[in-house]
Amino acid sequence: MPAKTLILCYDFPPNEGIGGRRWAKLAKGLASRGTEVHVIKADSVLKNQESAWTKDVQHANIKIHSLARKYPPILSSGANSRLGKIQYRLALKALRSKYRGTIYDIALGWENFMPNFALELIKREKIQNLIATGAPFNLLHQAAQIKKVLPHLRAIFDYRDPWLTAVNYGIPQLSYEDFLFEKQKQYEVFEQADQIICPNPFMLEEIKHSGDYLKTNTEFNVLPHFYDQDELGMYLNQKRVDDGKIRLVYGGTLYMGMEPYFERLSIGLDNLKSQNPEFYDKLEIEIYTKDQRFSSFLKSHPSIVKMAQPIGNELFARIAQSDACLIFLAHHNKHYQTTKFFEILPFSKPLVYMGDPGFVSEFIVSEKLGYLLLNPEHDLKNLILNLSENNSLFINSEHEQWSLDSVTAKLEKLML
Repeated sequence: MPAKTLILCYDFPPNEGIGGRRWAKLAKGLASRGTEVHVIKADSVLKNQESAWTKDVQHANIKIHSLARKYPPILSSGANSRLGKIQYRLALKALRSKYRGTIYDIALGWENFMPNFALELIKREKIQNLIATGAPFNLLHQAAQIKKVLPHLRAIFDYRDPWLTAVNYGIPQLSYEDFLFEKQKQYEVFEQADQIICPNPFMLEEIKHSGDYLKTNTEFNVLPHFYDQDELGMYLNQKRVDDGKIRLVYGGTLYMGMEPYFERLSIGLDNLKSQNPEFYDKLEIEIYTKDQRFSSFLKSHPSIVKMAQPIGNELFARIAQSDACLIFLAHHNKHYQTTKFFEILPFSKPLVYMGDPGFVSEFIVSEKLGYLLLNPEHDLKNLILNLSENNSLFINSEHEQWSLDSVTAKLEKLML
């Protein structure tokens, strides 16, 4: 019988929050292979839009425990009124008076009761594996305190983002003293971990060398993002729409910092329209995202660019019917593959990358997965030629290593 496992994931489904997809799917993968999985998550926020992965965690072997949030709601929701802005400033002031390190970590406050709840659960259920995922990074630190009390636990700490080298979470604005406090917390996480894992080798190296101390028996391993065949199966047999158009599709978040790249795309479309109108008329771009602020860059091309709100799993139908999938990454994300990156792979569609050179662009080239649109001002014509009927792009269709099944099997080995 596989060892029982506890996962600490702050916004696990049915919460909508960041990080839920990775561990909802892995919990499903473990549960389907016979592991009893317990999860500690935060209560859903008011007016929570249910996670797209709630059905994945409705399994007899997955038992979810939800604890109250202690982070001030006003700091998560933002302030739109004068009163709200006052409440926002007061909440920040209260946190600064109480905590050292970054105050932009939503797991603050859980240290007062979550570890005790987890310790009781572990003892009662005879749990042997402890997994925690961050951000929020205080959750990793709280997990390290649990491991300190119960050293027999197999502790796996998952970084979905860098911690000390983050460009967000308030890390770059910390004073020297507060940064040292965050550094000490990571030191304790490294000290207690049996395994530190993260989604790609570049990030792993960044994390490994972001502190001054490495315990020799702490192992560092990549556990990549993945696609779930169950989720994609009904869409994989759909065919490309053969209507003479070259259709590029994107779905997902557009992070801060993408503005220069959208501006360059707009210039590229302007040039294509004036210099090669026959290619321009063949092009269709579909972008499905909540981040509609970027639509202003492409508003002069309404006949070929469609920007719309997310369409859930119907995005996979649009991918199946397309010629290629766009990958947009801002400069600070150029080394980080999103989950959507891997969900596209089973469709064997070329990935059209727009962003700066980095780990992701190198990965696309080395794995023969698509085309780098590093200079859209000049290269859109070549892209359309490459995606035409005489497609010169060889796309690697061997992708089993990035399936949920394969990645779950790798996780199981790390838990031994």
